Amino acid sequence: MHNLTRKQLNILLLILCTIAVLIVLVCGITLHKNGEAPLDSGSFSEFEDSWVLVDDIHGDSAISLPYDTGRASGELVTITHRVPEKIDDNSVLYFRTEFQAVEVKINDIIVYSYGVDEKRPFGKAPVPVYHMVGIGEEYSGGNISIIFESGYDKYSGEIPVISYGNRGDILYSIWRENAFIFIMSILLVIFSIAAAIIWIFMGRH
Repeated sequence: MHNLTRKQLNILLLILCTIAVLIVLVCGITLHKNGEAPLDSGSFSEFEDSWVLVDDIHGDSAISLPYDTGRASGELVTITHRVPEKIDDNSVLYFRTEFQAVEVKINDIIVYSYGVDEKRPFGKAPVPVYHMVGIGEEYSGGNISIIFESGYDKYSGEIPVISYGNRGDILYSIWRENAFIFIMSILLVIFSIAAAIIWIFMGRH
């Protein structure tokens, strides 16, 4: 590095910064696409069909997931189904939402909530997140209700793909699908450290 001219160091720093920006963009696009699609594994099942969209005004209707209800921001969206029969205590529902609060009830008992608190029942500014909801053997065949709400028109009314299966298998599948992002994040850290070292070296010369 002592033999590099200041111009060469500037070029090297620019290259490192450009690579870092590209990594961030690629990671963001990849993560967003992963969230839209069901997981690719034979160890758990898609839970897409025969959901019921609850509508007190126009009447309930059967839907398949994913589904966009077209609801405005702040409106609650409720879907219902029967809990699968063949489950055990390691079974979970899996889905991903973006900027939506979520509440899950089985037999009218709240078993999971995200972005919900006592002061603001559906207004805790939730962010994009993976949800894994335990549906142990005790809930087999029960009635499940999932309530969605978003404060943003873009995300309001969106119901994602839902899958169910073994918790460990789903965690492994999520890791496998996002391994590329993890590796790119490590590279981004390395590039950032390298850029900082070069910047310090340039300041001293």
